[in-house]
Amino acid sequence: LYLWGSSDRGRLGIGNVGSNIFFRPQCVKYLSKFEIVDFACGRNHTVAVTDKTEVFSWGDGEMVPLGYGNKKGKIEWIPREICSLIGAEVVKVSVGEKHTVLLTRSGRVLCFGSGKYGRCGAGEGLDFDILKPRVVDSLLGRRIIHIAAGRDFTWVVDSQNNYLSFGHGYYGCLGGEKNADRHIAELVEVQDWIQYA
Repeated sequence: LYLWGSSDRGRLGIGNVGSNIFFRPQCVKYLSKFEIVDFACGRNHTVAVTDKTEVFSWGDGEMVPLGYGNKKGKIEWIPREICSLIGAEVVKVSVGEKHTVLLTRSGRVLCFGSGKYGRCGAGEGLDFDILKPRVVDSLLGRRIIHIAAGRDFTWVVDSQNNYLSFGHGYYGCLGGEKNADRHIAELVEVQDWIQYA
């Protein structure tokens, strides 16, 4: 895995090299022995998934919970495995500004990060930070096939081509006709011609 850009606060996972801007790709050496099948970069953190379904995160743990379970995070300069996901069979990741969304082989969705605005789908009125990956209960019973995290919201598509969203409802980001936040996943009507391929 190669990354470039700002190394500030551990974003690149190449160690504590200070606050520099790298214009050329830098090897994330800690992950060089792994086959990376998916990764996603947020504003202050990065998450990678291996072919063996191991999940690593790194970056600014003071700003964004990185999934390890610690209350007061710290900067993680190199990738660190999220041990609570061993055996979960994560195959896909998507990240927003302050949250992470994971998809398992069986079609389950897990989230961790800032719960503000309902971006982690923890439940009505629950805006607390999710420190370790947690199943999005409102999606249980559905086989999810695609995930997409926006800045403060999440969209998913299930195996029946239903679209669901949760999180911050500003500017119509969640679909529908309201700008209200959603703390649980809700169905969104989309045009018949829209299909996830």
